[in-house]
Amino acid sequence: MLREKIKTLRKEMNLTQEQLAEIMGVTVGAVSKWESGQSNPDIMLLPKLAKLFGVSLDVLFSIELTDRSADDLAEEIKTYRYEKQYDKGAEAALNAIRRYPNHFDILYQSALLLTLQGVEKRKKDALEKALELYRRCCPLVGQSRDKSVSELSIQISIGELLAYLGKNEEAYEHLKKYNYCGINNGILGIFLAQGKNPKEAVPYLSEGLLDCVTNLMRCCIGFSIVYADMKDYRTACDALNMGYDVSEHLRKDGQVSYIDKIQVILLACMAQNYANLKQFGEARKCLQKAYALAQKFDAAPDYNAQNVKFYKGKKLILGDDAGETAMESIEKIVAADEKTAPFLTQIWNNIINHTDNRENQP
Repeated sequence: MLREKIKTLRKEMNLTQEQLAEIMGVTVGAVSKWESGQSNPDIMLLPKLAKLFGVSLDVLFSIELTDRSADDLAEEIKTYRYEKQYDKGAEAALNAIRRYPNHFDILYQSALLLTLQGVEKRKKDALEKALELYRRCCPLVGQSRDKSVSELSIQISIGELLAYLGKNEEAYEHLKKYNYCGINNGILGIFLAQGKNPKEAVPYLSEGLLDCVTNLMRCCIGFSIVYADMKDYRTACDALNMGYDVSEHLRKDGQVSYIDKIQVILLACMAQNYANLKQFGEARKCLQKAYALAQKFDAAPDYNAQNVKFYKGKKLILGDDAGETAMESIEKIVAADEKTAPFLTQIWNNIINHTDNRENQP
């Protein structure tokens, strides 16, 4: 029955009754009556309904659905983008949009392709078309089956396109409006840095930097855990070393800061991986370095983000769950792995005792 078909197709496209009513230019009550069988759409609306749902008129009145062709077209546009065949992709995209003007995946994949075409080929008309398509995507985002795509991600793409089109002031205001949880701090910082008063960029750049560093350290430690679980301890060390190298650039000369404790944690984790490789000499070097940093940090602990190089944002106190002190962090990591704990504990005790004995010498 027509009423069941409309309801089924609407749900297939993840449209609410309100959204369908808005697209069709009718009231929500009208859509409700269509689906309850109290009335049928005006005969002049049937072609528009069929076009929206991606089916023919005869299918609209039958049982068989054919809107899979829209998915195929969206996939074809995506393939053209991956292969950088922008001209063919743009032609396919425009044809698909004419056929399915309200199909989210077609609009979204077309916008992605046209954005790349516009940026890489310097085609302003492609960028303007992509901007139009992203704006058309927003009210249809409920159709998206990709959880990484949201109205926020689309709005950020709109802001970036405005910048590519040279509409910097509009782009800045747009990205500022959608700067949820500081997600646009980096690009807002660049806008301001290139403006009349570059110092205005510093707070945005500071917050953006801190977010990037925090996520990088989490990723480095996370990768090290994953690779250690696969017994690829060498790659686990590489991941930790990446975090350590970056942290070196965030150290203010001669000043104790939270960077010291971060490095203590990274070095202790490296020691654990070297112990699994039976490279106890390397493990010892890591723990010796960690011990020296931990002593310095614990003597005057500083968790203030403002003492991290480049950061000039608001006062922010950093923290972690590795241990209340840097020394405690090392001891927890040393004892964490039953397999390596006996070796690392012995090395650690030797480092402490050797240092204590040397300090107590007359």
